[in-house]
Amino acid sequence: VLPAGLGAVMWKGAWRVPAIFPFLRQRGGLSDREMVRTFNNGLGLIAVVPADRAEDIARRVGGSVVGEVRPDPDHRCVIES
Repeated sequence: VLPAGLGAVMWKGAWRVPAIFPFLRQRGGLSDREMVRTFNNGLGLIAVVPADRAEDIARRVGGSVVGEVRPDPDHRCVIES
């Protein structure tokens, strides 16, 4: 969804992780990286919207602002603590 030269940063703790995911992580001995790669830790849908409208849009749909788009020549998606 992001054009070349941009990447995404997700803020760990910005969304509620449903209880099933820590259970699966513990029972399966999975790493944080694997949990994100396989299950998205409960993020079902992400909408990329203009930054100045993000809070309002999130509020209207019952969601949360969980990250931002940043310049990144390597086109990465990372999670920051």
